[in-house]
Amino acid sequence: MKYYLALLSLIFVLPVFAEEPSEDRVQRCRMMRNSKARMYVEDLEYCQGVMMRDSLNEFNAFLERRGPVVDCQEAKQNPDLVNACRAVGITKVKAQARAWGSTVRDQDVYACDVDNSHWIMPNYVWFCADTPKGKVQQITQKPLIGSCF
Repeated sequence: MKYYLALLSLIFVLPVFAEEPSEDRVQRCRMMRNSKARMYVEDLEYCQGVMMRDSLNEFNAFLERRGPVVDCQEAKQNPDLVNACRAVGITKVKAQARAWGSTVRDQDVYACDVDNSHWIMPNYVWFCADTPKGKVQQITQKPLIGSCF
């Protein structure tokens, strides 16, 4: 019976500790900062944390909306070859980055070199991505007949 009473009191006490939505907290902190009223040190530190968290969330949302990285000049001169191998290259680069313990988005992978000389029958495209552990670079080959691998 004691456990049920403790559980029941816990259920009624927990909503007191629930925080208001983040937009309300950010708006309230902005209003407090812009007002001429004095703020306690605790309120100032709380608002700094709320504003920093909001800034980081906005920055991360911006990164997700960011466009793709620009390919190298050789890739711009051979768009058909690069586009034919792009899906395979992205898959290879993401797999290598995952093996290194990093995550790479599709938009972060770019063509960093192209070899389509006439002396060599298959054409090669190198795809790259920059990670915190270094530059990931993978090669794809486009044979004369067939698809990239």
